Amino acid sequence: MKALVTGASGFIGRELVRQLLASGVKVRGISRKPINQEKGIEWVRCDLGKPETLQGVCEGADVIFHLAANNKQDSYLVNVAATDALIKDAIRYNVRQFIYFSSFSVFGIIQDRHMPDLDQAHAPFSGYALTKYQGEQACLRNKGISLLIIRPPFVYDFSEPRHDLRLINVFIKAGIVPVIGSGNNYFNIISRRSLAEKTIALFLGKKEGIHLLMDEAVTFNEFLGRCMKEAGRKNIMKLHFPIWSLYVPIFLYENAANIFGVYPEFSIKRLEQIRRSG
Repeated sequence: MKALVTGASGFIGRELVRQLLASGVKVRGISRKPINQEKGIEWVRCDLGKPETLQGVCEGADVIFHLAANNKQDSYLVNVAATDALIKDAIRYNVRQFIYFSSFSVFGIIQDRHMPDLDQAHAPFSGYALTKYQGEQACLRNKGISLLIIRPPFVYDFSEPRHDLRLINVFIKAGIVPVIGSGNNYFNIISRRSLAEKTIALFLGKKEGIHLLMDEAVTFNEFLGRCMKEAGRKNIMKLHFPIWSLYVPIFLYENAANIFGVYPEFSIKRLEQIRRSG
């Protein structure tokens, strides 16, 4: 059994590759920057920003795990056009299954602890979320291959924090953490290890369709408490910013980012999500 994994050197990809290898699955990793962290990987250097370079990469693979994505200005090219090119290549080489990693964010605002319903209307609140949903549609348009779509929420790993968790840790170490609103807004989370485990279980079970994978829903205050425990801090000061006070600065930031061609990491729609889920 051979699996092709795009984004294999990324945050989620590295864990998925480790677990696939442990399960006896051979791995071909696609990345712009291949790494030698795991033995037994066949590395292929590709740039999903150039979908034409993907031709032939699926030859000999039994399953595709498509994790690679982009939340920058060229997200459509990577998240939609490259996804379409990759699944077409998979069909051309008679790959058994295509597994596409989408995002919880395609639902838009989720207001409580409950798992979203698959029938819930899609209301992406960012350019990234929109292109992930368009990527799903690109997969669904291509027939002739078993398709599994994974929608994970916020993915974390305290042992290897990525940029958002690292930023929280910086504030925790400083002893003061900025909090938007009350901090009682809900968001869904899943650990990196759990996401890889559940994905592989679905793959081995030959599941198809759209699957929402999450561990639980927590408030920001609850998650912050866990971060503090991991950092060994018992007490910090929370600096609360009323949501109404952030509309103007975020509006200015978002427009400035668009003017300079930089993808805005925060937006008015994201602020609205926090307000309505609190």
